Amino acid sequence: MACAAGVSAAMLVANSGIALAGYGPPTPGPTPVPGGYYCIVTSRTVAPAGTLIGPLRIHNLVFRLRVRRGTFSAPVQITMTQPYAQTGACQGGRSIGDAGFGGYRAVGGVGILVQQGGVAYPGTFARPLRLRLTSSAITRSSLVVVWNGNRFMRAPHAVVRSRRAWIGVDASSDYAILARTSKLRSLDASQAAGLGPAVTVEAARADLFAAIFRVPAGLAPPAAA
Repeated sequence: MACAAGVSAAMLVANSGIALAGYGPPTPGPTPVPGGYYCIVTSRTVAPAGTLIGPLRIHNLVFRLRVRRGTFSAPVQITMTQPYAQTGACQGGRSIGDAGFGGYRAVGGVGILVQQGGVAYPGTFARPLRLRLTSSAITRSSLVVVWNGNRFMRAPHAVVRSRRAWIGVDASSDYAILARTSKLRSLDASQAAGLGPAVTVEAARADLFAAIFRVPAGLAPPAAA
């Protein structure tokens, strides 16, 4: 399959024609999720022993996902995506905006897609995945929302504190973190000061290429057809 020219090597857009070896975000449903969540950040094969994905930084949002031992009885593919933004490599459609919550604005978002054998994992996970989001834009008044197929709703298994939020993920989902607009007026949303070290999307490129193109990390992907 062809890789569209000009696509960032570290930010591959799922709907640009790249073959994901049977994995990748599904075709949009009748009510497309605002933000799309089609830009792939990383894709990992996860064994029953579990793993930690991240930390990875997307603009001013840092995330990490912990998969505990025994969550899956067989290997699965976990693909993490980000929504469209007005800046950066992930553009092409309307952004999340306020996600339907007046007085708020999206700080960022993360999509989690779990697949087994090239199809969506059926049902809920044996143990919830633990997603942690970190940003200087997150305050105690921030909201974690999840797309339910028709609209964003408050995530039922989320805890929000200053600069951090934790979510229990029991199925493939698209999440967004919202902050009050009044809290963001004095904050430069392009920075995440004081978040500690995190791997950038660029630094995760080798793992992403290995998962997508089935080549050893460090080798170039196949040439565009």
